[in-house]
Amino acid sequence: MNDEPRRALAVLRVSLMPVIAIGELLVDRDLLSPGFWWVYAAAAIYAVAVLVVVMAGREPVRLGHFTAVADLSFLMLLEALSGGAFSQIRRALYIVPLWAAMTQAPRATAWWALGAVLVYLTAALVPVDRQLPADATEQTIVHGLYLAWTGAMAVLFARILQARRRQVAEHEARRQRLIADAVGAQQRERRRLAYALHDGPVQNLLSADLRLRQAKRGDLSGFDDARSSIKRTVAELRDALFELHPHQLDLFGLAPALRDLAARVRATTDAEIDIEVTATSKLYDDLLFQIARELLTNAARHAHATRISATVQQTEDRLTLTVSDDGHGIPPGRLTQAREQGHLGLAAMAERLHAFAGTLEIDTGTDGTTVRIALPIRRTADHAHAESVAPSSAAVLERRRSAPMS
Repeated sequence: MNDEPRRALAVLRVSLMPVIAIGELLVDRDLLSPGFWWVYAAAAIYAVAVLVVVMAGREPVRLGHFTAVADLSFLMLLEALSGGAFSQIRRALYIVPLWAAMTQAPRATAWWALGAVLVYLTAALVPVDRQLPADATEQTIVHGLYLAWTGAMAVLFARILQARRRQVAEHEARRQRLIADAVGAQQRERRRLAYALHDGPVQNLLSADLRLRQAKRGDLSGFDDARSSIKRTVAELRDALFELHPHQLDLFGLAPALRDLAARVRATTDAEIDIEVTATSKLYDDLLFQIARELLTNAARHAHATRISATVQQTEDRLTLTVSDDGHGIPPGRLTQAREQGHLGLAAMAERLHAFAGTLEIDTGTDGTTVRIALPIRRTADHAHAESVAPSSAAVLERRRSAPMS
């Protein structure tokens, strides 16, 4: 139990003492045994002492076990000394299993519930000096059954809470993995981009500078070589910019960006790629593009597919991306192995989709692979605002056209 439930229980324990006193003075004052108020005073001192210790933050590790036994013991004694099975204090026993359900594991809750039933039945066996109803035994049994049913319900409630806590822990672990993957991917992408710029554009520009110096000394052939180096540099920089973020996505939307992506993949792999986009959402365009790039690249380069199709469409209230290929398929255990080797791919894709309440389905075999991505289409105020503040293609294009050339 963490600090907050311990403090709440300590406050609840102290607040119960005046309730017990008022109940006994108003209802059970003629049924009190001689030692009741002595036990009540001891219980009140105990409750206040535990509250002081808990609030001071100096609670020993085993104090929780002591208070569990002490609470039930005091309730049993007070009930036995104030009318037994018909004491007003018996109502306080119902809170015992319910409180345990909110703070303890199901097994511990079951023990608390069993303890509450045993406390009630034990106090009911104590003889009282008064005339009991004719059906006192039946009432005692019925009350014990209700208390036992409350305990069973508390155990079920504890199991539900435990499952919820486990889900929250899994979500938090998934979020932490996603953050770690994102940070790692960013660092790897920066290193890859740095090496690519150093080995490509930088070397090309150095070569162009050398050729221009030669041309300055009279070797005019250096102009052609310098021009070729500059052209290669521009092409490589365009590829690098596309890898960082495709400007077509902002200018023209998802469909043209995917077709440009397909053309780039075809140019390096000779795979036939069909793109069909019948529905889009500004909220998901960037995510769908990143996922499609990962899937198309994997299918063409790693699965050695010759035909690939990518379809984006709306099905009821979900936006779906389906990518199919005729490649070699994904070997068993490859996703786990890829994550262990630091590759994001489909493993991280599932984490990103989960953040958007999306789903990922993979159907793979020796005759190809089909990956289905589904994202919910929610027209909430936040999403409408996100789409409204996203610049339209025409607006971005107009700004590009009106911007001065550098």
